[in-house]
Amino acid sequence: MKILIRPTDKLMSILVRRLANGRCQYCGQVCEIYNADGSVERIKKLEASHYHGRVHEGTRMALKNVSALCFTCHQTLGGYQKSEQGDYDLWMKSRLGNEYWQLKLAAFQNKKRDDVFDMMWLIQELKKLGIMEKPKKEKKEMCCNGKFVKKYCALHMVKPDKKKHLSVDNDA
Repeated sequence: MKILIRPTDKLMSILVRRLANGRCQYCGQVCEIYNADGSVERIKKLEASHYHGRVHEGTRMALKNVSALCFTCHQTLGGYQKSEQGDYDLWMKSRLGNEYWQLKLAAFQNKKRDDVFDMMWLIQELKKLGIMEKPKKEKKEMCCNGKFVKKYCALHMVKPDKKKHLSVDNDA
């Protein structure tokens, strides 16, 4: 079953990899180097790995559920196993301690995520790290649903597209 990758998933991946300072959290290997000018040098592929997959909405945006792993470790560890005796399971138990059981409980609760709230939270966290800057000129956008929004269309969770959206300057 293929899970849709949302814009919030992409931002979560950036946040997790930056919080890990470009290192694999399992083996400790340096995978990315962040330069002062904001550019990134990739030495080895660093991925954001969800212990409980993205299909579990309760833990999809939980920082404790997502780890920065190099490609090799990500392939080797796999993910959550029902037996809870796999390498990833044992590593997560040692990493989280008692919080492991809270994470497991949250993963198996039926919950629908609020993408707008998640987007706002992720942008705020990325700004704290100096990754996202405030826009220099704010421009109001009118989405196809008729509501005015800044930066992102709350309905589509994307930057307004000229084909789908009507742009309006502040002067209007």
